[in-house]
Amino acid sequence: MNAILSLFKREMVIAWRTRAQSMAHLVFVLLMITLFPFALGPDETQLRRLAPGLLLLAILLGQMLGFEKLFSADYQNGTLDIIHGSKLSLSFYAIVKSKAQWCALLLPIILCSPLLMLLLHVPVTQMPVLILALLLASYVIQQLGMLGAALALGAKHAGLLLPLLLIPFYIPVMIFAVSLATTGFEGEGLQALYFLSALLILYSSTLPFLTGAALRSAIQSS
Repeated sequence: MNAILSLFKREMVIAWRTRAQSMAHLVFVLLMITLFPFALGPDETQLRRLAPGLLLLAILLGQMLGFEKLFSADYQNGTLDIIHGSKLSLSFYAIVKSKAQWCALLLPIILCSPLLMLLLHVPVTQMPVLILALLLASYVIQQLGMLGAALALGAKHAGLLLPLLLIPFYIPVMIFAVSLATTGFEGEGLQALYFLSALLILYSSTLPFLTGAALRSAIQSS
């Protein structure tokens, strides 16, 4: 437990030292949401209807910018080899890295999301369910990105390979997150909540072990 906490603290310190990257992700999402009304027109009804999909798309694109670098620095400087030779499981290492990246890159965006929703004329009553949809979808996407980053580790053109690997898995997550944000906790929205929750539990319990195996394979083949 102490090793895991120390690793998480290390990752958050690194994130703070490289906070310009976190700010770049936040600015990217802010610019996307700010430009949407100019591209789609000033129709408040249309912006309100498209808001869940636009916010989820902006967050997804912002997340994908960080997946390529999730393990690459530790892979290149030998930290992964040290962790592989220590008592700390590579699966737990992957979980900590993924959670730290989510906290550093995604949490600030989600905390700012009510302001973004105001730009898209989202009613205040719809904001809580939309924030919940963003939280669930972004965390499920983070789990998938963790595995994708490990599979593409050491590969040439990983920045191109990762989207090709991950986008087919992101599509159902986006569909059900938009359904939850649009219809709320009833009917199709409730079914979407169950689906996202099931994915969250499934991925959280299986993908770290697959990620650990992929990291081990990358270390042994280097």
